[in-house]
Amino acid sequence: MKKLNILLIMLCFVGFCHGQSAWDGTTKTPVKPNGLKYVVTTPAQLAWIADACANDEAAREFEGKDVIIDADLDLGNKEWTPIGSLEHPFKGHFIGNNHKIKNLKISQSSMDYVGLFGYIQGQSSIHAKVDSIYVIGSTITGGNNVGVLCGGALNTEFAHCGIQTATINGVTKVGGLIGMLKNSTVFISYAKGMTITVSQEWGGLFVGYNDTTVQSTFKISNCYAKGKVTCANHGGGFVGYNGIKGNIEHCYCIIQFAGKVADCKNLGLFCSVNEHNAKLNNCVYNSNVNGNMTTLPVQENHNDIEEQVDVWSSTKDGMTALNFFSNFTSDQGARDKWKQDFDLKAGTGFAINEGTPILLWEYYANVSVKEAKEVQLSVYPNPVQNILSVKTNANVLKLEMMDLLGKTLMVQEETESLDMSQFRAGIYLIRITTDQGTVTQKVIKQ
Repeated sequence: MKKLNILLIMLCFVGFCHGQSAWDGTTKTPVKPNGLKYVVTTPAQLAWIADACANDEAAREFEGKDVIIDADLDLGNKEWTPIGSLEHPFKGHFIGNNHKIKNLKISQSSMDYVGLFGYIQGQSSIHAKVDSIYVIGSTITGGNNVGVLCGGALNTEFAHCGIQTATINGVTKVGGLIGMLKNSTVFISYAKGMTITVSQEWGGLFVGYNDTTVQSTFKISNCYAKGKVTCANHGGGFVGYNGIKGNIEHCYCIIQFAGKVADCKNLGLFCSVNEHNAKLNNCVYNSNVNGNMTTLPVQENHNDIEEQVDVWSSTKDGMTALNFFSNFTSDQGARDKWKQDFDLKAGTGFAINEGTPILLWEYYANVSVKEAKEVQLSVYPNPVQNILSVKTNANVLKLEMMDLLGKTLMVQEETESLDMSQFRAGIYLIRITTDQGTVTQKVIKQ
């Protein structure tokens, strides 16, 4: 009888844990702010964030506030209400800490501005931000302005965002990452495993419609996209429309058009329409698409300044070669942002991107980097709030704190601790140089 009771308790515990692992589609758990920070650890809390953006006067639109994701979240393929709308846009900072949001589902064919976020809006001087988040396994149907991460954005910065495996359907301005982007920046991000269907026009694997209207530093830079597109009109491998002052650089796409050329009009293997003064710098597309299917890299190019439209091609297999990587990253703006995909010959173990270039951020976020296996050490506490300590069997010569791009933020010599209290919450790299070798480990700062 005692054994039976223990078994029942264990089954109840497992059932409880399983029940908490995915959102039930209705529960919305309030998040109590800590100053200007909202820390989210459950799907129900994220659902409350979406509801509060529109309805909670204290938190409305989250302007000047941080929403921090502190755990992987499973939305359970339940119907999702986007965070932010055209009437009440999300105006804060969304910090994902490289966590995953899985199983996003939206089935609203008559709704505009559809995605995990519906509409994000910052100010011209103070931008809204979305940083360091993965969205994996999405099924989305909407009207106009549809994307997995965001339907539409104005005056917003997106960085270190990864979208993987999504089926997206929309009417106009549909993209794998973002549907409609206006006066905004995206860098060091990707969308792969996309299947996109656009019933009217402006579809792109990465962004459907890039509408930049002011002369500024707004760019889409160091990004890539992979997948299939069916678009009735103006479909692009990377972007459907690049507006008058749009600037896209150091980006590549691997595109497969689902269907035939006759099914679509104005297809571009990288971009359908590139407007006057719109720049494409060091942008690459795959030349072998659907067998014998051929079309132009930029279907309608209205920029007649030749050096401002730098779009070149390679085969998909060619993109896995060392010479392609060298050519693609030869420019200073791309050199420290990319890495060759994992290769067995190089000793990195496994490929995560079919052999084509990966972002350095993506590399560090997917592996534990150890350069000297004989060094035995641990870093604690991890997560850390203030002082990070190192315990090792070797003599510590130097501690270096870096961001996920490898940029050095702090260096301390001949010490076994780092004071991280001055840094914002997020994921960092700690490189420990000892007399027996060097080890790099990821650390979460709370």
